[in-house]
Amino acid sequence: MSVARPLPLGPLDPRADQVMVGMRDGVRLATDVYLPAGRGPFPTILTRLPYDKTGRDCFIPWVAAYMNEHGYAFVAQDTRGKGRSEGATLAFVNELADGYDCLDWLAGAAWCDGAIGMWGESYFGFTQWAAAAGRHPALRAIVPRNTTADIAGDWLHRQGVPRLAFPLAWAADTWIDNHMYGIVAADLDWSAGDPADVLAGVHGDRRSASVDHWRANPPDSPVWGRPPFCADQVAAGLRIPALHLGGWFDIFRRGQMRAWRSARRGSPAPQLLMMDAVDHAHVGWSEEPPGPVDLHAIPSAEIEAFMPEYLDPTLAFYDAVLRGAGPAVPTVRWRAGGGEWQSDESWPPTGAATLRLELADAGAATAGPDGGGLCPRADASPATVSWAHDPGSPVPSLYVDELQALAAPPDDRLSAGRSDLLRFTSDAFPAGLRIAGPARVRVATTASTSTAATTAKLIDVGPDGATRRLLDGAAAHPADTRGCPVTIDLGDLAHDLAPGHRLRLEVAASSYPQFLPQQAAERTLLAGGPDGSALELTVLNSRSASTGRIEEPR
Repeated sequence: MSVARPLPLGPLDPRADQVMVGMRDGVRLATDVYLPAGRGPFPTILTRLPYDKTGRDCFIPWVAAYMNEHGYAFVAQDTRGKGRSEGATLAFVNELADGYDCLDWLAGAAWCDGAIGMWGESYFGFTQWAAAAGRHPALRAIVPRNTTADIAGDWLHRQGVPRLAFPLAWAADTWIDNHMYGIVAADLDWSAGDPADVLAGVHGDRRSASVDHWRANPPDSPVWGRPPFCADQVAAGLRIPALHLGGWFDIFRRGQMRAWRSARRGSPAPQLLMMDAVDHAHVGWSEEPPGPVDLHAIPSAEIEAFMPEYLDPTLAFYDAVLRGAGPAVPTVRWRAGGGEWQSDESWPPTGAATLRLELADAGAATAGPDGGGLCPRADASPATVSWAHDPGSPVPSLYVDELQALAAPPDDRLSAGRSDLLRFTSDAFPAGLRIAGPARVRVATTASTSTAATTAKLIDVGPDGATRRLLDGAAAHPADTRGCPVTIDLGDLAHDLAPGHRLRLEVAASSYPQFLPQQAAERTLLAGGPDGSALELTVLNSRSASTGRIEEPR
């Protein structure tokens, strides 16, 4: 593969004033100031991003125009070492200090009335959490969307299992130098094995300082235990209102929900939640997925038409907390794919209960597309199924792009027949099933190694056998979890399983290149009896659920 070429920076927007804002160490960050019509000062919205504030990927010029139309000054800044900003290109590390210094500069601007909110998603959702951790008095509200502040536990790893495809493709695209490169996971040669060799396939001898930093600091490194890199600490210490916006099929939904839960428990300020059936690229659930979306090719008219849907809930929130103009959105708003918006004061919603489905008929788990069963009652006698995990031939994750999980969903039928992939399928739900809340798998397993990792995927199976992946996850754990099953957090979900559809759970020891393969091992899973493996869902169909208190994931 030839060495990747950098994408040119977008043209400077003539509507914006371009300013180089100095940080405490003398590094200057490129900042665009968009002012609305009329006399100021104005309430001001800040976004700080590494994706070229003048490019098309994040729609920043269109966002600025829409915010200006509603009377807000809008400020977009290239983060350190990105776009037209100075400094070293290094993810995460400088955002707390740089965010504070930018807020300090904004608070002194004559056109800013002192009430500042922040906006953004993904990494520029994280820059909000970083700025909030600095507790600058001028920051009055944040709107983190499709993001997480849990860097070690969600961004780079999943319950101790290193993520591979997403962070490495993201680094290859974003964290080489000031430019973007337009690289996605499908562009990388995953047969190269070592992450450094995978990067070398597109960047030659050039290294990513960010990847080097991540490899030098594993999940238990004290680096990730300090704000702003630890979601629970940052969110629990939040003292300003926040609107938490996310998608059920977003790559960061676990961290998004954990941050909201922590903030709601620990913050004295309103913490609102709005979750939709969309993925990271804002593609919504549909029966006919559209295929991969090229953000660079979306016509300007379509981007402009998208702005009300994209920003109106955010503007209602800002009007309430920055202008005192009335109530914001309800505490929790959510919808399942194709459904109507629902409101509640809690999540899981009022009336939700736990549905436990036991993994059954373990001996059939590798036989045919359905494998074993998912049943309300456990088999009376325990049974096991064994398999060999070979890191040289891992179970494929099948994503074209994890960031576009709904645009190009994995076809999980392609993995049928593997002896290292266990499948457990329920009977059809004649009346359907509304899933609304956290989902988890409790796995009783053994491994021939001292430690192990287990992956799990929850799949919607149609009457014709067609599959749509709903949730997935992974967890590292001790070799023997019999008597103390490992809990794989699949995250939260709102999904209406259609009448006649079934649920399928897939369990394996790998999902490549989604996760870094672990060492070779002989594996065994226990099903049935009082200590067998089980899937736990949160549902609103009371006749299908057991009674009892819903346990929130940690």
